[in-house]
Formats: sequence, structure tokens, C-alpha cells
Amino acid sequence: MNLLRIGIVTLVVGLSLMVVTNMRALPIGTGLQGSYIGMFGPFLLEPRETIVVLRSVDPPTDLTLSVINQKFWNPNQNISQTVTAFSIGNLTQSDIVIFDVPSRGLYYVVLSNETGLSGQTSIRLDQRGFAPDLLWVSAALLFTGVITVAVQGIRILKTHKRPA
Repeated sequence: MNLLRIGIVTLVVGLSLMVVTNMRALPIGTGLQGSYIGMFGPFLLEPRETIVVLRSVDPPTDLTLSVINQKFWNPNQNISQTVTAFSIGNLTQSDIVIFDVPSRGLYYVVLSNETGLSGQTSIRLDQRGFAPDLLWVSAALLFTGVITVAVQGIRILKTHKRPA
């Protein structure tokens, strides 16, 4: 009976985590203001689709967007010498950038320009879709719970069918 209880608890935990993973698949967004040569964050990003929208750029100029893991972040180091998770250049107002970060963690979003002009920009950062790591864990727990309950159910049926 203890194995049956463990199986049911594992099944319920796996199912609950699957529901939470599905609820977390909804977009999470934020809008921020900063300077051109500025840093936004840190953001807790997950390995799922990440969208950055340049909402406004004043005065208009080409920007470079870099996403840097907190582990590799050094504000005194040149961006070109930093290990970036993602980087793209020649961005202007209303550009949309879609990318995936390699792993869950804290990331900085850094906007820079080649001209050195100062100004204001507004970005929107969204994440959408399933986080694969949570999906795998919840599926594994769900599968383990189903197998455990099935095995214990078969064992109980076999013991009740035996003639005394």
C-alpha cells in the first residue's frame, strides 16, 4: 500500500507541475526606459522564446542589442570582449528581435550604439512558450507516478486472485 501512496503522490505532483508549466507558457512582459548606452536587468530568463521590441529610439540611430549572462557580466569590460548569449546589430525603432537563451538564469540586456550619442530608448521584453526543462520534469514525474500506480495495482490484483 505504501508504494501505491507514493505513486499517487508522484502522479499528483507531476500533474500539478504540468498544469503550472502550461500556465507559465503565457507571455510575461515588461516595459523599461533607459539610455542608449545602457543596461537593463537583470532579468530571470528561461530557455524559451524571448522577444525584445524597441518601442522608441530618440534620436534615431542604429543600436546593438546584447544579452549577457550574469556570470559573465563585468560592467568595466568592453561589450565586444564579453561572452554574450545573444547579440545583434543595426537595430532601429520598432524592430523586433526573437531569440532563445541557452539556459535558465539572470541576464542583462545591453543596448549600445557606435556613435556614442546619448538619448532615450524604450524596450519591451516578453517570454512565451513552454520552458522545456519544466516540461520534461513534469512529464517524467507524471510517467513515474502512472507506472508506479499501475505496477502496484497489478500486484494487488494478483494477490486477490490467488485461491487460498
